[in-house]
Amino acid sequence: MGYLFQGSPENGGEGFCIGLHRCQGWKTPLMDVRHSSKDPETGKTTYRGNPIKHHRGVPYLVDCNVTGSDQGTATDPKFSLKHLWEHALLASLDALTAEGAPANGAIVVFQEDNAGPHNCRVYREFLHNEFDKRGWKIELQAPQGPYVNVLDLSMFPMMSKRHSEKIQMYNNTEATKGVVWTAAESVWNSAASSDVARAFVLAYRIMRYIIAENGFNHWLAEGTPHCNVREDYYNTPTGIRPRRVVHEEV
Repeated sequence: MGYLFQGSPENGGEGFCIGLHRCQGWKTPLMDVRHSSKDPETGKTTYRGNPIKHHRGVPYLVDCNVTGSDQGTATDPKFSLKHLWEHALLASLDALTAEGAPANGAIVVFQEDNAGPHNCRVYREFLHNEFDKRGWKIELQAPQGPYVNVLDLSMFPMMSKRHSEKIQMYNNTEATKGVVWTAAESVWNSAASSDVARAFVLAYRIMRYIIAENGFNHWLAEGTPHCNVREDYYNTPTGIRPRRVVHEEV
C-alpha cells in the first residue's frame, strides 16, 4: 500500500494498493503423489491405490516460507523477497512514478521492519542498490508497533472481517487456505483509494502519541484512538482531502 501526498500527510492525498502476493512457490515432485484416505477399519491414513494428485515431474504451487533471497529447491521451494521485488514490486513502483503516471516524480519511501528475511544481506544490498539508483528511501518502522503499520491498522482488520463473514457462510467450519486467500483478495480488490489514504493519516497521528509519550504506550490505556480522521477529511474518487487547510510541513 502507498500514500501520495505533498508537504505533510495531513494535507490529504491519494492511496494506492500496490501489490498483494500469496507466498507460494513451484514444487516438482520426484514421484507420483496420491490422494490420502482414511482406512475405515484401522483409522490410519493411506495413499496406496488412491488416484494420483500430483504427477512426477509436473510442478504445482504450494504455500511456502518467506526468505530474503533463498528461492529453495525444486522439492522445497521458498518465497524470496528479492525475487518478488525483482519481478513485481519494482516494476509496479516504476510504472506508478513514471512520467504521466499518477505519482509522476514522487520519492518512494519504503517502510519495513526488522524481521528475519529483511536482514538477509543479499536481499538488503539488492534493495538498497535499486532504491539508490532511483533516489528513493528505505526506512525501518518501529519494532513491535502494529499501531503505526497501515496494514495492521486497516487492511488486515478488513480482511479478517471478510474472512469471518465467509466462515459464517460455511456454517463456521474450518476454512481452507483457498477460502482465506479469496477473502483477502476480495478486500484488496475492493479497497478504495480513500481507505488506504485514511489508514496512513491515522498511523501518522498515532505516531504523534508515541512521540509525546517518549515511546511508551500509556496512551493505549483508553483504547485505540480514532484521531478524528473520519471527521477531518472527506473522500474523493482519488483519495482524501482535508476539510480545513493544513500548513504543517515534514
